[in-house]
Amino acid sequence: MRWFALLGLCVACGASAAEPAKKMYRCGNVFQERPCEGPKPAPAAVDAPKQAGPNQSTLESRKQIRCENFQRQVTELVDREKTEKNAELLKGLGTQRKVFEDRMKSDNC
Repeated sequence: MRWFALLGLCVACGASAAEPAKKMYRCGNVFQERPCEGPKPAPAAVDAPKQAGPNQSTLESRKQIRCENFQRQVTELVDREKTEKNAELLKGLGTQRKVFEDRMKSDNC
């Protein structure tokens, strides 16, 4: 008799556990039974003024700075070439100087 009572209790507990769980949605810090609302639609975009690219004077000033940097780097490499005694390093310095001189030519410095 106890065996049937125990069996009945197990069946009752198993039946309640088999009940499907409700789906829960987390919306921020809140849990709810319905899906979260999507993001609110953005207000109509106001026509923003188009930003113009850099003007000619800005481009010229950038080119001037670039040319000055190339010239400074070439001068530093020439100075290092004068004092360098290692043949391999001297060859590498010459290659770097050639690259900077070519960049200067391509930028019309």
